[in-house]
Amino acid sequence: MATPRNASRRLRDALVASDPGLLRLRLAGTATASMVASLGVMTGIARLTGQPITAVLLGVIVSMVAAISVNDPEPGAQRLTTVLLPVPAAAAISLGTLLVGHRIVADVVFVAIMVVVVYVRRFGPRATALGQVGFMSYFFTQFLGARAEELPWLVLALVVGTACTLVLRGVVFAERPERTLRRTVAAFRARAAAVIDGARDAVAAGRLPKPEGRPLRLRLARLNETALNVADILERTDAEQVWPGVPNRTLALRIFDAELTVERLVAATEHLVCSKHPVSPDERAALVAALAQLRDQLGVAEVPDPFAGSNGDSPPRRLAAAIHRTSLAMCETSSSEVPELAAIEEPGGDDEPDQDAASEAGLRPSTRQAIQVGVATSLAIVAGEFISPSRWYWAVITAFIVFTNTTSRGEILSRGWQRVIGTLAGVVAGAGVAVAVGGNTVASLVTLFCCVFLGFYLMRVSQGLFMFWLTAVLALLYGLLGRFSIHVLLLRLEETAAGAVIGIAVASLVLPSSTRGTVSGHVADFLSGLDELLDAAVRTLVGLDDAGSQRLLAQARKLDQTLLTLRTAALPLTTGLAGLADRGGFRRTMRTLAACDRYARGLARLATKAPGSPEPARLALIRAADAVRANVRALRAPLGQPPDPPDRVQLTDATELLDAAEDLAVDPEHAAAVRFLRRLDGAVTGLAIDHGVPRPTEPSAAARA
Repeated sequence: MATPRNASRRLRDALVASDPGLLRLRLAGTATASMVASLGVMTGIARLTGQPITAVLLGVIVSMVAAISVNDPEPGAQRLTTVLLPVPAAAAISLGTLLVGHRIVADVVFVAIMVVVVYVRRFGPRATALGQVGFMSYFFTQFLGARAEELPWLVLALVVGTACTLVLRGVVFAERPERTLRRTVAAFRARAAAVIDGARDAVAAGRLPKPEGRPLRLRLARLNETALNVADILERTDAEQVWPGVPNRTLALRIFDAELTVERLVAATEHLVCSKHPVSPDERAALVAALAQLRDQLGVAEVPDPFAGSNGDSPPRRLAAAIHRTSLAMCETSSSEVPELAAIEEPGGDDEPDQDAASEAGLRPSTRQAIQVGVATSLAIVAGEFISPSRWYWAVITAFIVFTNTTSRGEILSRGWQRVIGTLAGVVAGAGVAVAVGGNTVASLVTLFCCVFLGFYLMRVSQGLFMFWLTAVLALLYGLLGRFSIHVLLLRLEETAAGAVIGIAVASLVLPSSTRGTVSGHVADFLSGLDELLDAAVRTLVGLDDAGSQRLLAQARKLDQTLLTLRTAALPLTTGLAGLADRGGFRRTMRTLAACDRYARGLARLATKAPGSPEPARLALIRAADAVRANVRALRAPLGQPPDPPDRVQLTDATELLDAAEDLAVDPEHAAAVRFLRRLDGAVTGLAIDHGVPRPTEPSAAARA
């Protein structure tokens, strides 16, 4: 039975893990507070000057866009981008006021602006933010029917809305990297605790959670994502300001080691519950108790191996050892044992390729999507006018938004149906809320801004949840304006559905980018990164290359990031109805690639600690690694962008080379490296065979020599 102290700790861990670094809370707080501040200031100005509500609403909208669209990595760059926002916004409202009353020309210009906004995303976060505020400013100028004589007040609204966001983001909600680092590391521990909870439940039940153990792997993926967040934050802050005596390099290695030990614990758990090895009730009870102790004392105290001193090597004993190693890696009292690393040049620099420029031959992704947006929004204007001449803009906005941060038809389909479902639920909830607080202005305003906050807080979690709260906001807003009706909300649902259908149809028919093609490109990138990491790790391990620990760690994290990008792009292929479009098979592929990532990172970590090796052992390990790397490259044919059909690709039997390298291993580190290579080779060749590649050929005489 959990003690009150443990229960409160679990609740705190759940809250911390739900929003690593409180980044979503900060975003929602900044956006909502900026809107409230801008509303207050512009309402006061409007009352003093007798100006209409047009300027007030524009100031509120600009403050919202400034809060959510400025995403530069550095605080200084964020401030500069925010200061620049009124420039494209002023140009857009000037153009918009000139075209009020010229409907066809205004619509053509509106479509052109959306095309440009999508195209300039390729130039980075600043161009994206400037384009977004220009788009919204033009739209609201047209929507509100602003006149040319109101232009000075509209420009003032732009300045006020931007200034509110600048002050609140820079002072009240200022990003303090040290606090963010502390909170993100705490979230890392909390998500590790969630993984351990899942492992304990699996051991207690004697099976993986359904379906197919995905809940446990999802928790592990979230842990990996948080580790990447820590690595990103370390690029712009100093860990010694949070933990004196712990430089960035040391903290990065501690997080890396802790993540690997938790992954090994999950692997040991899966092996235990999936193997046919009998587990006695006493062994199971001891393991469940040890996992519970690890969960409750994570980062506080060491958990001993419950089977320490016993003989033999079995799945229960391997899991027990993994529990002990995880407690050591996560325990704060043992963190001082991590050795200080020599200072080396930080990785990265000007040699990073531009993703858009490095794309395959043909149209750039930004150009292709800009054309799609032009077609989709043009059709959405026509469809929206047909449904309701006064509410056409909802269809256009939906057709535009479904293309944001998407790269394939599957992602656009997913985003589209989420917006429709969220709007449908929001219509029902919004009607109820509007009726409940109708007639009470204060209650309506408080509820409205609470819904705004919740919408922005959940925006990065789910488009459906964001649309749910946004629709509730619109219901409350119409109630305040005395225009609320169920008919208006149903029109919003119809327009949203029309925009989503048009966006999906255009993505499928106009310069389509298939989900499988996009995913295949990411798989090819992952396999290339895996090949490079194996080469660097083995060469460092045998003393032929002095890349340094930090450089290997950077390569491993880059491979992690590639896998995260692949997971995101592959969501349409791995979620939904089981069995549809071979979802089950692709899930198995993703699990295998994740295992390859884990083995490669384990090998890289070994390379940072192991000494060099004598010539025979060195040559044997290099030959074995070359054979494994050849199989990694061969896997690109069935999974990546194939140069040859699978049946013309040859795998290499690396068994004898791995055996020879293991026989000549000079120390436990080199022996462990061979085991990592063996597991990786087994995963790669098994996956290639499943996808139609012939079984590996016998090693050649030259390979045996």
